[in-house]
Amino acid sequence: MENTAEIRDLVQAVLKARKIAKIYPAGNQTYIRTIDAVCKKFSEVFESTEEITLHIKQGEVLCEGEQVDYNPERHDNLALLLYKDGLRELTFRRDLSREEVESFLKVIACDEKELIDIDMVTLLWEEDFQHIKYVIDESILTDDETYDPSIEKRDVEEPTESEELFDAYRDACSAEYVEPVEIAPLSPADIHDLTMEFERDAEVKSYKLVNIIFELCYQTKDSGECKEIASILEAMMDFFISNNDITSIIDVLKKITLLLEDSQIPPAMRVFLSGRVNYAGSPEIIRGVGTLLDSGEGIDENTLDEFVSYLGANAIQPFIDVLGGLQKISARRRIISILALLGPKDVGTLFEGLSDNRWYVVRNLVCVARAIGDKRAIGPLVDALSYPEARVRREVIRTLGEMRASQALPALQQCLDDADQQIRIATVRALRHMRTEEVKYLLMRRMREDTFIDKKYEEKRCFFECLSAWKDKEVADFLADMLRKRGVVKRKKNYESRACAAYALGMTGDEGHIAFLRKYEESGNELLKEHVQEAIRKLADENE
Repeated sequence: MENTAEIRDLVQAVLKARKIAKIYPAGNQTYIRTIDAVCKKFSEVFESTEEITLHIKQGEVLCEGEQVDYNPERHDNLALLLYKDGLRELTFRRDLSREEVESFLKVIACDEKELIDIDMVTLLWEEDFQHIKYVIDESILTDDETYDPSIEKRDVEEPTESEELFDAYRDACSAEYVEPVEIAPLSPADIHDLTMEFERDAEVKSYKLVNIIFELCYQTKDSGECKEIASILEAMMDFFISNNDITSIIDVLKKITLLLEDSQIPPAMRVFLSGRVNYAGSPEIIRGVGTLLDSGEGIDENTLDEFVSYLGANAIQPFIDVLGGLQKISARRRIISILALLGPKDVGTLFEGLSDNRWYVVRNLVCVARAIGDKRAIGPLVDALSYPEARVRREVIRTLGEMRASQALPALQQCLDDADQQIRIATVRALRHMRTEEVKYLLMRRMREDTFIDKKYEEKRCFFECLSAWKDKEVADFLADMLRKRGVVKRKKNYESRACAAYALGMTGDEGHIAFLRKYEESGNELLKEHVQEAIRKLADENE
């Protein structure tokens, strides 16, 4: 690769800017100079290429197979931070704007403490970049972290030296009339083999005990004996979960299911067996599952899915309770996936959780509702729009948009007046999913209001991008009128609106707008000029 050195310099400039963005506010001169320097580096690389694709590894960044950054440490390791959140590839395309560079730096400037309840991919999605694309590993939503655990900081106890052990043993055996006996020390391999043998022995005995208990089920007719057997089954499941043995619990549940289908099982025993299936979804068992997921040891995905397949609606609330105490993002994602499977069995219990006073639990349950896609969730989700935490409201708005919940339009319309700009932007993006005439006219009406010009550039651009999705003549005429609109007062704000209108025309895909756009190609305003030229290029490229 000819420009390896330039890309390596660019990556280093980005890493330096990331540190600056953590320290200095946006208006600081050091901050501004740093952003300018990164933009200059991008421009230099783009002189020889159309796009830059970076492959993210656990502790390094590659470009076309060549290493452009390497950091073996866990601390302040951007590559590892991106990798852990599932990011595998980043692509920067020509015409990358300064605003996008600055927004990207703000995203990656977040450290791990800030990312406890949100991940890097979500932050990138919320920015909706036009010239920055990324590829994620979808398996990260269900799997535990797959990065090399040797990167993590670990405290390792040094083993006692074998010679010291031998000396201690010899001293203990030096009593009078006792012949000293030399005992060869156990090697680590010996200890490992003994441990495995003990574990296998316990597994065999557990398996035999389970079979004996189920044999008794055929012979038991007395209610007291049935209750005793049921109690033993519960104790066995408690024992298995305390030893992180999900497989043995599955074996118990599988045998119970087969027995319930057997007509030879006494009716009294059948009643007690049914209750033991529900016990698998009890708070005691589910807490154990949560602890295991959060421990980092993990549970095989297929094993966990099989366990969940035996659970009933009574497991929903325990899983919600567990969700609030998990520390690992990977564990929370797996619980979210489980609740998405169990939720349809009792949506009422699931939606009651939307009033939980722990905002992070509510936000995760909103993700569950989105995964289920049940229209019955729309009412509770609309109620959740009044939740005090903005991060919850953003997730609710996104969910209502993806569900295309047109009945939620009146509530979403109120969100357009929220004091939080990110809430307003999230609402506009959600409305884009609905794609109805009512939404189109709502957006146009808002954009005609006198106060619209005073909005920040990012919010105005979001409105224009959303409106361009309709791609009809009425919208095109509206955008053209906005581009023509001149103003004596608030000239800078007016140019921002006109630039956004030009950009939106470029997103319509209609090459018939090129001739109209060329009238403004040499505008004296740099922002308008850039957006017009970008729109023309986009339309020309799409119609080649």
